[in-house]
Amino acid sequence: MKKIGFVLFVGIFCLVVAEVSIRLVGEFLSLDQYRRNVINESDTDAIRILCFGESTTADFYEDQVNSAWPRQLERLLNQEGIGKFRVYSEGRPSYDTGIISSILESSIEKYKPHIVITMMGINDIEMTTEFTGGLSSHWQIFLRRLRLVKVWKYFFSHLKPLNMTELSVEERKTLALSFSQLNPSPSIFSKKESLSVSADSIWSQYWQNVYEENAFDSEKWFQSKLQWRERLTQAVIANPKHDELLWEAMDNEYLAEEFKRCFDIAVVALENSEDSTMAINHIVKCGRQIPAIKTQIETIARQKLGLTFTNLQPLEVTARHYRYFRDYLKREKIHWIVLQYPLQSLSSMRWLVYGRQDIPPVNSFRAAVENQQTFPFVDSKEPSIYFVEQRSSFVEVMKEHPWNEVFTDRFAGRFGHTTALGHQIIANNAAQAVLEWFKNQGH
Repeated sequence: MKKIGFVLFVGIFCLVVAEVSIRLVGEFLSLDQYRRNVINESDTDAIRILCFGESTTADFYEDQVNSAWPRQLERLLNQEGIGKFRVYSEGRPSYDTGIISSILESSIEKYKPHIVITMMGINDIEMTTEFTGGLSSHWQIFLRRLRLVKVWKYFFSHLKPLNMTELSVEERKTLALSFSQLNPSPSIFSKKESLSVSADSIWSQYWQNVYEENAFDSEKWFQSKLQWRERLTQAVIANPKHDELLWEAMDNEYLAEEFKRCFDIAVVALENSEDSTMAINHIVKCGRQIPAIKTQIETIARQKLGLTFTNLQPLEVTARHYRYFRDYLKREKIHWIVLQYPLQSLSSMRWLVYGRQDIPPVNSFRAAVENQQTFPFVDSKEPSIYFVEQRSSFVEVMKEHPWNEVFTDRFAGRFGHTTALGHQIIANNAAQAVLEWFKNQGH
């Protein structure tokens, strides 16, 4: 019995040492971010701003040390000469809204900000754990944040589950075949289409109409996407390896609640595009809306990808976390600036913050479409919340700069991680909102 106890003690001790060691390595890599977040005595007299997010906000990476938008934001505000501003960043790679919500209270106590800025939610596509503030959700999120768990998943991704962000070409094709075999009816790709003009030409026309001509009006933007839906899908059938067309066609079919067509496009995207995460996300969320294959979709996603499912859709979990932020910050009398992601609709962000009293099942953003207001604006429902639309500003810059000068990848389909220029656009947008807040406070 003593030997068993000794072995258990040694095993637990080794696991603790391993976890601490891995964390120390992570802390070393994050030293610059921690250094920049140091609370100085002079910060007491500054207007303090706390930013939350994931890899699109973090300055974890070497090339983002000076260019991540929270750092640029601090410089921009202090250049205004209207007072001292101090910006702290709690952006961390891989964080979802569940993890971010779990650190909200402790971060507020630590930094005591006047303003909180968020740009979050894109990592919720993998069925994030809902944070309720209770012991159970704290425990689940604690386990998910253990470095040993992440290392295990990384080194043993050749076992199940697969790492959906790092699938090989062969793994993508095998997975795509597994999903395509579930199809209750012939795929839309079974009928070949031909194009009278090139796919690049169609993409250029689509971009101009949807993202340039209608970028400033959510209703027109939404309607123009639906009007292009059929033509874009036909273009994808004719040219299934055109990444931009794939992502937009898939998104448009989802917005139109054409889940079978969205599923077909997503399966082809999984097979042909390196960005497997967004393709799998659409396969799962569209496939689960098709009654004939819902159970099989969940079985494959659970067995091969390690995804888990609740009665809540990912968007609903995200909405609950946004409303947790809303209620907590209102109670603490802290102003909140809500940044929408680049090239995304602001109306969907407002739905996340408000929605209905009882959260309904959500299949699309259709019910969330509202008229666009001036940017940035204070929401009439809650004067302490500022919403920031970023689509129009990115579109303007992208008239002169190609995609790879603004984004480094397409990890989110319609947008990606930003370059120094992209971070600058976000910082400028956030700065306008902060200055609007400053003016409204009577400074």
